[in-house]
Amino acid sequence: MTSRHARRWFTALPITARFYIMFAILLLCMAGIVFGTLRATQLQAEASADLARMAAVQRSLDRALTIHTSIPAQLQLADGAPGGGTQNLVNALRAQLEATWALPGTPEVTAITDSLRTPAAQYFESAENYLHGGVASAGASTWAFADLEPRRAALENAVREAMNRMRVVLQRVETRVLAEGDRAQTVTTWVIGGALLAAALAALMLWAVAKSIQGSIHDVGEVAQALAAGDMDNRCEPHGSDEVSALARMINLLADTMQGMLTRLRSEASRSSFSNQLVEALEMADSEAEADRVIARAMSTISDVHPMELLLADSSRAHLERACVHPKTGSPNCGVESPYSCIAVRRGFPQIFPDAEALNACPKLLGRMGGSLSAACVPVNFMGRALGVLHVAGAKGKPPNPEQIAQLTALGVHAGNRIGTLRAFERSQLQASTDSLTGLTNRRVAEEVLANLMALDSAFAVVMADLDFFKRLNDTMGHDAGDRALKLFADTARSVVRDRDHVVRWGGEEFALLLPGANAERAAEVVERMRAALAQAHLLSNTPIFTASFGIADSTMAREREAIIRLADEALYRSKQAGRDCCTIGDPQLVGPSSIRRERDQGAVVDITQVARGS
Repeated sequence: MTSRHARRWFTALPITARFYIMFAILLLCMAGIVFGTLRATQLQAEASADLARMAAVQRSLDRALTIHTSIPAQLQLADGAPGGGTQNLVNALRAQLEATWALPGTPEVTAITDSLRTPAAQYFESAENYLHGGVASAGASTWAFADLEPRRAALENAVREAMNRMRVVLQRVETRVLAEGDRAQTVTTWVIGGALLAAALAALMLWAVAKSIQGSIHDVGEVAQALAAGDMDNRCEPHGSDEVSALARMINLLADTMQGMLTRLRSEASRSSFSNQLVEALEMADSEAEADRVIARAMSTISDVHPMELLLADSSRAHLERACVHPKTGSPNCGVESPYSCIAVRRGFPQIFPDAEALNACPKLLGRMGGSLSAACVPVNFMGRALGVLHVAGAKGKPPNPEQIAQLTALGVHAGNRIGTLRAFERSQLQASTDSLTGLTNRRVAEEVLANLMALDSAFAVVMADLDFFKRLNDTMGHDAGDRALKLFADTARSVVRDRDHVVRWGGEEFALLLPGANAERAAEVVERMRAALAQAHLLSNTPIFTASFGIADSTMAREREAIIRLADEALYRSKQAGRDCCTIGDPQLVGPSSIRRERDQGAVVDITQVARGS
């Protein structure tokens, strides 16, 4: 089938499921419309409720002001002498203000009403003095009235100011109520439009479902016509579990049966060609990663329908790790954990399991997603030693055919030979590029890494480190103590850097850290972690106490490898001059055409308290 016959994603679903999806989308549309309507109504109701509460506060303030302004008139009727009528008005004013403060409102309204508490309290205090102070003379009464009048005026002004502020709040809330009403009207318009859109969407989806069914039937009909014309390589492409896909699979089964004889005649030639091409492709793989890519391509050549994976033993040979999977069908996710827990590895030849639920089937096949299945497992060996296993899964009762088993066996043999050879070569190269004492890579490898980073124009930082007073430590405590110090520093450095960073023994007591993607400031943070970790490590080990000095440079300071190293080296020299056990960032302006090489440390006494503090 050509790409022009590719179906849409929903053709992989049963026809009933497509209608259910359409119905669910329509329900979501209607839910959105209902939610919008309810939300608009709710907002308008909330605004109206706020307006009602604020109007109640405004009315209460108005009543309080009315009562308050009637008190002087009552006093005039009583010729300025306190009496029962005045007392009743004061009590009514107090009750009205208490009712105002008890009314619910927004924080802004509460702040407005609370502003009346102080002038009200002062006014009621003066009113009590005037009404119940026991004044015995006209002079005392005049004095009490003189104290009452300013506070009455202050309270009146405060009430009027509060009412003015409340009018502003009411106007704002009224504007909001009107806006929410307009919004509700807008939502109503959208509801009508949404209903029309939902109807159009339903019509469009019905058309899409009809077209998908028509397209699937048309594709199956084309394949049937091609098979009838003698094109035995033509196949349907079932995209799911719908009725048309089931028909397509039945046509494919019929075509497979008819093509069986032709396939057997071609198998021998195909097997030989596959093996020769595989050997040539693996010979051109210069690394295990390249070999894995070749193996993945070979998996695709062997089968387009079976999930496959290559599981290889790690360096400890105690665990299996997934090296590569089929590029199209993916991994069957075998649960085997070690080489010799695989029955194919133990028996040394391919194992075929047509039904995972059979009594003699591998127990690792049970409980996988998708239900029962079939499988084939081919051991991968090198010079008599188990490297891993090729694991292939398929539908129940449909394991790889004999031709595919033969190709998988060839793949296991040739892949084992090439991967084993590459690993042996890699081990020899690792031994040549690794410092035997610390296990770190050496200076030659670091220079290659730096060259690659410069060639890729990648950002990176370089940290040069030197153990302080290392010569005296060797002279006074012996070379064994010096070796322990070097190992401790190397282990500490490895523990604080990322997996993609490089810790290098540059030479002697000198080390280098290569930090891809980092700048000088990031490198300084790494150094501080390293110093703290080194101080902690001293407390937990029997290694002599020592410190280290650091110099930092990054790729923004220079564009040549030697220049960046020279900057870091010069910064390290300045750390030594600054008293050691510190970190300095390089300065391009302080480095001339040739760098000044630092002198070797000549011992001194190390203060363990400074080491423990990480200073």
